[in-house]
Amino acid sequence: MERRGRGGEKMSFNGLLINLMKVKSITVDKWGHKTVAIGSALPCRVMYGNIWVKDFRGEDVLSMAKIFCKSGDITFFHEDFILLNDETYLKDHPIVKLIKPQNSVHIHHGEIWIQ
Repeated sequence: MERRGRGGEKMSFNGLLINLMKVKSITVDKWGHKTVAIGSALPCRVMYGNIWVKDFRGEDVLSMAKIFCKSGDITFFHEDFILLNDETYLKDHPIVKLIKPQNSVHIHHGEIWIQ
């Protein structure tokens, strides 16, 4: 059975990505100088809701949202931060958990839990 949207159009994963996010990376050189880089806006879907998750260190952390994105857009790490367009990209959200679900052939999408 095909999934259809409100207008009768066929639903796709890309059609569900109605939000935007940016990734903020901070690097420190050997002299201790910080460099901040903010990437371009990436399509995503933000699902707000507080939930306890185990982070990449195995600690229980309260996450305030889960973000879905395309698998190819995950070129960042736990040390980076997520900025959301509904907050005009002003708040740095630490990444709590980052996974890449896959089927038998390829990685389907990315899931990011943030604080």
